[in-house]
Amino acid sequence: IPEQNLLNALASNELKMIFKYLLKRDETTKEKALNDLLKLINSFEQNESLFQDDIFSLCWSQVYAKLITSDSKAIRVLSHEFTAKFIKLLNKRVSKFLKDFMPLLLSGIYDSDTSVARSCTEFVSFCFNNDPKKIHALWKMFHDQILNFVREIVIVESGETLSDERYVSKEDSNLRYTRVITNAICVLIHLLKSSDSSFTKSEAHHEILSNEDLWKYLSLKKADNLRTYHVLLQLIDLLSSTEYLSSNKDVLKMSSKRLLKSIAQVSSKNLLKVSPVLPQMLYTLSELNAYKKGKFWSYDKTSKDKLLSFLSLGAGNSDPTYYHALYQLYKELAKTNTLL
Repeated sequence: IPEQNLLNALASNELKMIFKYLLKRDETTKEKALNDLLKLINSFEQNESLFQDDIFSLCWSQVYAKLITSDSKAIRVLSHEFTAKFIKLLNKRVSKFLKDFMPLLLSGIYDSDTSVARSCTEFVSFCFNNDPKKIHALWKMFHDQILNFVREIVIVESGETLSDERYVSKEDSNLRYTRVITNAICVLIHLLKSSDSSFTKSEAHHEILSNEDLWKYLSLKKADNLRTYHVLLQLIDLLSSTEYLSSNKDVLKMSSKRLLKSIAQVSSKNLLKVSPVLPQMLYTLSELNAYKKGKFWSYDKTSKDKLLSFLSLGAGNSDPTYYHALYQLYKELAKTNTLL
């Protein structure tokens, strides 16, 4: 949150009032303030002087980081829309603040709500003249800042830090953090895919990937975090295919143990609820089975029993890819002469 002396130094009383409302708890008040801010930037020629000093950029970067964690889809969309227009119109005058803005703006592309993600994708495209090469280059240009954004969410933030426990229930604060960390994992996956191998060997990557708090979401105890579970499986597949896991045994063991524990959490009671992630579970098990001829199964003494129980439950209401994934797993297990 910006310091009061910064807010007092904003270029107009109207801006001061807008920021005052953006810092309120009420979502409707924030949404109205964002719409007022957009009106000002939509009339940029008349209002250019309001936005061109560093004080506005500094205040906005701090408030923007808070707004994108809001439970309100409208607030997230309006925040990303304003930032994209602000960057495009101010151009080089905000260049020194891009390292603050870009991780937040690019994260919107992976918002858990598809309408927010689609809107943000359009805003980013508009901001950089619909040039895919420029947009692709952003992920490399701001690699360190984006990685730090992911690190902050995974390692520093929590349900308690993102929400005020005086006004938000523990359940709601946990749901908010689950949404935010899922977004961060998706951003990390994109970053890993767009980085060269030297980046992925950095200590910063390892600090994130070896963090217990990241992998605790690889659980099916509750069915309300299926998307988080699914993107973690995708992360494991990526780390395995790029041989990161084979050279970072601590991450391999941590993720494998959580995965093997989670297959035992599938039961006849929750089978229909967890069905959407079953095909990806099978693909990930196949991927990990290739490591040292199925060595990863040894990370859990009861892995064979867990796998057989899991497979005996069947497909539930999974899509047809379940059967292809099942066939792939059987083929992999036969190749390595593992378990079955």
